Amino acid sequence: MKQLMLVAAVAAALPGLALADGTSVEIYGAIGVMTERVEARGATDASKDQSARLRVSDMSSRIGFRGREDLGDGLWAIWQIEQATRVDDAASAAWASRNSFVGLKGGFGTVRLGRYDMPYKEIGGDLDVMTTAQFSPINGTYSRFEQRAGNLVQYESPAFGGVKLRLAYQPDENKGTLNQQTLDGAVEYAAGGLNLAAAVERRDDVRAVIDSGAAAGDRSTGYKLTAQYATGAWYVGGGLERIESKPNAGAKLRQDGWMLAATYLVAPATRLMASYSSVGELDGKAAAADYKANQASLGATYDFSKRTRGYLFYTRIDNSAAQKLNFSFGSLAGVAAGADPTSFGVGLRHKF
Repeated sequence: MKQLMLVAAVAAALPGLALADGTSVEIYGAIGVMTERVEARGATDASKDQSARLRVSDMSSRIGFRGREDLGDGLWAIWQIEQATRVDDAASAAWASRNSFVGLKGGFGTVRLGRYDMPYKEIGGDLDVMTTAQFSPINGTYSRFEQRAGNLVQYESPAFGGVKLRLAYQPDENKGTLNQQTLDGAVEYAAGGLNLAAAVERRDDVRAVIDSGAAAGDRSTGYKLTAQYATGAWYVGGGLERIESKPNAGAKLRQDGWMLAATYLVAPATRLMASYSSVGELDGKAAAADYKANQASLGATYDFSKRTRGYLFYTRIDNSAAQKLNFSFGSLAGVAAGADPTSFGVGLRHKF
C-alpha cells in the first residue's frame, strides 16, 4: 500500500511523464460530488412509497493510470488501469474496476485484452449528455443492454472513409453445461459533425435485462442504433434499442426503447442539456403495457475552468404499474413496482 501511495504521489507531481525510450505514463481522473433531494412515490402498493430525503452522492469519480511504449515501425504497446473511487462514503469498488487493459495499437487498428466497455456500450457515447449523475438515462431507461465486461478480447479497426468497426468476445471461463459467452459487434460512421452507429450484442445461455434465469439454449440479444449531429452551439442525438430474451422453454420476450438528447451552449461557460427516453411494452408478458416507463431530464452546467464544472439538474422516471426502473447512477434501494424515482440537485466535478 505504501508503494502504491508513493507511485500515486509521484504521478500526481508528474501527470504526463515522457521517458527517453518512447515510453509515456500519465495519471488522470475526476472527483465529483452532488447534493440532491430524492424520492420515489406513486408505487402500485402505496405503502412502499419512499418519501423525500436529502443525500450526498458521488458523480462517477475515478483515478487512472495509462501509458504507451513505442515498439517501432508504427507499433505501440498500450495499457491502462482505471479505478472507481467513491469520495462520498469511501465505498469504492475493487481495483481496476473500470476500463483496464493491455494491448497493441498500429496501422491494423487496436487490440485490447482485459476489462473494457463492449462496443454496444461505446457507440453513441455523446448521447449521454447527462453522463456523470442520476439524471443520465443510459443503462437505466435506454441502452439497458450495455455493459463493461471482464475477460475480454476487443478489436477496433482504423477508420476507412469514416467507417470504423469494433468487435469483442468474452468467453465463459467456467464453461460446463452452460456456455455463457458474449459476442458483440458495432459499426460506426463519422463525417464532420455527423455520427451514425449500429451495434448487436448476444449473450448465450442466459436471459438478461428484461428477464432472468440461465439454462442451456437461452439467449439474450440487444440491438442498438444511434444518430448524432453537432454544429456550432448545438448538439442533437437520438437512439433506438430492442432487447430480446429467448428462453429454452417458454415465451420469447421483447422490449423496445428510444431516446432523444440535446445540448445548447448559451455562453462560453454555460450549457443547457435535456434528454427524454422511453421503454415500451414488454411483448410476450401478461399485462405487457404495465412494464412501460419514461424518463425526462433537464440540466445545466457552468465551467469555472477547463477542469472544474458545476451542475444543476432534475430528473424523473415514470414507471407503469409493474415496472421498477431506477437511476443508472446512484440507484435508490428498494424501488417498488410503479414508483417514480425523482431527483433534483446540484454538483461539482473536477478533472485532473
